[in-house]
Amino acid sequence: TIRGACLDVLNQLSRDDPDGFFRAPVSHDDCPDYPSIISQPMDLGTIRHKLTAGQYGSAAAFRADVELTYANCLTYCGIPEKTDIHFLCKVAKKNRANFRKYFKQHELDETAPKTSPPPKRGS
Repeated sequence: TIRGACLDVLNQLSRDDPDGFFRAPVSHDDCPDYPSIISQPMDLGTIRHKLTAGQYGSAAAFRADVELTYANCLTYCGIPEKTDIHFLCKVAKKNRANFRKYFKQHELDETAPKTSPPPKRGS
């Protein structure tokens, strides 16, 4: 199933994140300016909850949330003044590349609904 394959991918991502950088929402205590910079927060824990609750209607929706997780990290941690957390950009890029590989290995791109071409005129 798509859900099972997405869960497998998510489990692989969790193993790739032994320090748990992406497993929970960013703490506003640690990063008080995060909400003013990131308008749509996302993390692997939230994705896991949504996945197990059946809230993803497609592999594409799951993919969008995982991509958002890493994009948010690159945006926030890439701010020049945030030199103490720039290393997370490298971690996010590596994990995002792994995610794309896992997603492809599970052939989830192929499970996205295909649209049929419009009927030819006169047929």
